[in-house]
Amino acid sequence: MVKTHSVSKLNVLDSYAHGDWRALKQDLCSLYTSLAEKRTYQPRDIQHFIAKKRKITKLINFDTYHHEFLVISASLESQNALSGYQNYWTDLTLPLPMN
Repeated sequence: MVKTHSVSKLNVLDSYAHGDWRALKQDLCSLYTSLAEKRTYQPRDIQHFIAKKRKITKLINFDTYHHEFLVISASLESQNALSGYQNYWTDLTLPLPMN
């Protein structure tokens, strides 16, 4: 049984309205980003992401920030695009000086 809220979103697809289940499957699959369409990040993307002002007042805000940061940094690491920033990343893992 499909919930009413979900059905109302499906009604905009002609394939659903006409009961064409094969076409509906294709329509639904086309709504999701494939691996081929995945964004390619550049080092400036993570710089802009970090510099962007945002309020992190709740755990969910931090979780969202952390997830987005991991997506960008993992993409850059897979491209070996962070090699020039190795000292920067290493410095982030060191404890802060207590003066």
